Parts: sequence; structure tokens; C-alpha cells
Amino acid sequence: MEEGRYSMGRTQVVSVMLPEDAEKLHQVESMHPRRMHLEPWVAHREHRGLSRGVFLLNGPEWRFNRLRLNPHVLSPKAVQKFVPMVDMVARDFLESLKKKVFQNARGSLTMDVQQSLFNYSIEASNFVLFGERLGLLGHDLSPASLTFIHALHSVFKTTPQLMFLPRSLTRWTSTRVWKEHFEAWDVISEYVNRCIRKVHQELRLGSPHTYSGIVAELMSQGALPLDAIRANSIELTAGSVDTVRPPRWNPL
Repeated sequence: MEEGRYSMGRTQVVSVMLPEDAEKLHQVESMHPRRMHLEPWVAHREHRGLSRGVFLLNGPEWRFNRLRLNPHVLSPKAVQKFVPMVDMVARDFLESLKKKVFQNARGSLTMDVQQSLFNYSIEASNFVLFGERLGLLGHDLSPASLTFIHALHSVFKTTPQLMFLPRSLTRWTSTRVWKEHFEAWDVISEYVNRCIRKVHQELRLGSPHTYSGIVAELMSQGALPLDAIRANSIELTAGSVDTVRPPRWNPL
């Protein structure tokens, strides 16, 4: 087994690297596997009175949510529906990179692609979840998009600072970090709420008749209560972005 093992504070972290090892791990898990709690994320949900989604749940609640999400998120039929949306964003992303190359007099481009990949991931996941484009691959971002991106950056910047020490300690030593963390999640939560209200309004008007994203499918088929759809949408929004971040930590 190939793995990365290290300590962070009082927490031992083991990262499984090979797909076949991840498969073996999942095969020996129980029906209700216990995931490591992301304490800062849980603290925000508890303090704001919000429900948790599959990333923060354990036990029967986790299984209930997971089984109802699987047909719309992970099944081959679901993937077949939203792959064209990801493909559309990927093509736009490549076109934006080509334009940057052609704008260079030498016809070449040297750049740090991390922010570009970050924006691509947000754009694609938002389109797949809510059926709406954010316009993050262009040059002129709207103030709302910039605020949303900044909030996501803040969540992933502050989480490692708060994750590996007791909350009883960091509440006194890291008050500014906690404040930034909570405010960032509040921005993301409000953004998701607006998107869900918009999807709900479109469904009430009887449109669209074509596939328009995971959230619309969950709502139209009554797969989960609205509160659970909201909780999982918040976590899927953040989780999809984490897949393109440097592998310093991975909560998912």
C-alpha cells in the first residue's frame, strides 16, 4: 500500500494514494463508516442552526443522504446527463487559455494555473449543481462572483488553521480566524440559498423541461427534504473546489 502518513497537532493523518488501495478501504468499511469531523465546518453549522450534508454527517443520517444523492450525483445515468455541461465549461476554459497565448507576442504562455483551475472548478460545479454559469472564465468578473470566490478562498485558508487544535483553545487564540471562517461560510450559504430559490421558482413556472442540474433533479423528484438539499448543496459547492487545491489536506 502506498500512503502518506504525517501528524498535524494531535491528529494522525494517513492519505491513501492508489485507486486500488482506496477500493480495498471502501470494501472493508461498515454500512455506516465514520469520517473525520471537520470541526470548523461543523462549528459553523451548529452556531447558525444549519443542517449538515454528507461531508459532515456520520451514521444512519449519512447513509440516508448518501443513498438519495447517489442516483443524481454518482450513477452512470446521472453522470451522462451532466457531462455535457462539464464539457461546455471545459471548452470555454481551453478557449480562454488559447486567447491568452495568442495575446502574447511570442505565442507562448507561462502562468500559475492554480487560480485558473480554481475558477474552472467553481464554474463547472456551479453549472452542474444549479444550471447557471457564473462567468468566471472571462476577464470582467461581477462583484457578486468576486465575493463568492473570495469566500471560498477564505474557507480553505482558515480551515487548516482551526482544524487541528481544540475549539476551546482557538476560540481565544484565533478569534479573527474564526470570524473570517464564519463570515465566509455565511456568504457561501446565502449564495446557495439564492440559487435554490431561483431553481424552485423555475420549477414552479413549469420550466425547464430539459436537464438543468443536480439540484433541480433533487427538488423535482422529491429525493430529499429541502433543508437536506440545501445542506448538501453547500458542501458539494465547497467539496468540488477542494479537488483542484494543493494536496495539503483533503476533508472529503
